[in-house]
Amino acid sequence: MRYSMRQSLCFLPLLLALLWGQMSSPAASDTAAGQALAADLCAINPEEPVEMTGKVAIRQRNQPTREIPFLFKIIPGQPKWTSLYQTLAGDSNTPPRQLLIHRSPGSPNQYVLVTAAAGSHVFNQTNAAIAPTEIFAGSDFFIGDLGLEFLRWSDQKLLRKEMTMSRPCRVLESRPGPGDNSLGYSRVVSWIDNETGGILRAQAYDVSGKLLKEFELNSFKKVAGQYRLEEMEMRNVQTRSRTRLIFDLQP
Repeated sequence: MRYSMRQSLCFLPLLLALLWGQMSSPAASDTAAGQALAADLCAINPEEPVEMTGKVAIRQRNQPTREIPFLFKIIPGQPKWTSLYQTLAGDSNTPPRQLLIHRSPGSPNQYVLVTAAAGSHVFNQTNAAIAPTEIFAGSDFFIGDLGLEFLRWSDQKLLRKEMTMSRPCRVLESRPGPGDNSLGYSRVVSWIDNETGGILRAQAYDVSGKLLKEFELNSFKKVAGQYRLEEMEMRNVQTRSRTRLIFDLQP
């Protein structure tokens, strides 16, 4: 299946959850506009399945880069749909795992991590749900980052409109309320593409208000006349580590 520039920008994921569709118009209040934008993003339910392969490239400070092959899927459903991240045969210290993120409009995300037995690719489907602060495959991503957990926080504010990566964007500030899964962040600022609704950049701040992580879509590649997402990156500016998700793009 081929994907256009519009569809590729929606991967955030983040790949990260295939965001597309029409967004609602900003309300008069910055807070109301922010809440409406976040609600629209959370309500998106993809109609078509997606399957992509690639590698997770993890570089910790003063350490060589470690690469883990992975498979990404979007599994449509009504009302619940699922995104799947499965690590494949990598180094001996990383057994194959499946991360399942179940999403349903108006309900909290459900995160399930399934680990294969040693030397096996058979997954135990009885594994229990896990917290969104679990780390994905030893990378710089919390599983809650992949699930865009910050869009479900109670405090959402539209800060401004500006250009980033040569694209017109809306800048959304998300702050966790007392009952939210904060992921250890005090706020997240994200740049949301006007046309696609995809998140092009995001910055996460720690509880002291200092910049902790930066997310960015790094590169696109033209395949069969259409631009597709090739690489995205999460950087931990405090530990100086970074993780890149690099997708296999076939001509």
